[in-house]
Amino acid sequence: MAELPDEIWLRILDTGVRERGLTFQDLCCLSISCRRLDRLSKEEPLWSALLAMEFPLQTVSASKSRLKDVFRI
Repeated sequence: MAELPDEIWLRILDTGVRERGLTFQDLCCLSISCRRLDRLSKEEPLWSALLAMEFPLQTVSASKSRLKDVFRI
């Protein structure tokens, strides 16, 4: 894992989210597996994509720190 740069890992996570392979639960589970995935899983584009897929007819405006909290509600 240490051999791949963050950009590659973000691309992997983004592809997983956009192809509907990763759910918000999966992303949360990944975030507790190691510090690096915790940091990468907090990227705003990942959570924005999840929100857009889960709530396609609603416009959700949330700050970066609040995107993950929308799923907790």
